[in-house]
Amino acid sequence: MILILGAVFVILFVFLGGDRGLRSLGALLINVVVFLLDIKALEHGFPAYLVTLITVSLMSVTILFVQNGYNLKTRATLVSLAVVTVFIFFLALLVAHGAKISGYNELNMYEDETAMLAGHVSINMTAAAVAMVIVGIVGAVIDVAIAVSSAVYEVKCKNPELTERELLASGFRMGGNILGTTVNTLLFAGLGESLLMYLEMKELHYTFGQLLNSKAFFQMLFPVMMSAVGCVCIVPVAAWIMGNFVKKYQ
Repeated sequence: MILILGAVFVILFVFLGGDRGLRSLGALLINVVVFLLDIKALEHGFPAYLVTLITVSLMSVTILFVQNGYNLKTRATLVSLAVVTVFIFFLALLVAHGAKISGYNELNMYEDETAMLAGHVSINMTAAAVAMVIVGIVGAVIDVAIAVSSAVYEVKCKNPELTERELLASGFRMGGNILGTTVNTLLFAGLGESLLMYLEMKELHYTFGQLLNSKAFFQMLFPVMMSAVGCVCIVPVAAWIMGNFVKKYQ
């Protein structure tokens, strides 16, 4: 069944997307291979943070240049993404260590499968949690960044007399419109994914305070919030960098 669904997806993707869809599919396949290599590297004990940053860099370059072409907009987007990713990396690292994220949460510990797992794992689970966040934000942040960069570029092309401050203001306005739908998408994706967890907590009679202090709840919310912060931060960064790129290179 999975193969059938995959075949339908590929056919529709190429048929409806045409040449652009074919490039997007190629970028997707490359990123799947990169992600599998990332898992293998972590499995063999390579430093999680270094592997993650390399993986994110390769995935970002693939998405931007293979899918969207090498041009002023994608170059500006890559620089913007690098700045925000480094910021989110250190922020996620600070939060993860402060919250002591590691291993299974209190709900996982009582699952039947837990008894079959080894007690000693060679992978730093806090590092793995941060790695998951960094890889997870790439797609959402790139979408916002390329949209803001493209909008600022088009505005500058239509109105060459605009100053850098006016371009920045335009980028802020357009980024604000994009952020509403993006953050809602991230939130509902997280809520939908954790629906069973909420039902389980209800059966266990969790109070609202216990829910907020639950490790399981925090582990679910952590990547969603980091992605949302990344999307918010990328708007001014992408607008400012694209404004400077247009002014310098065009």
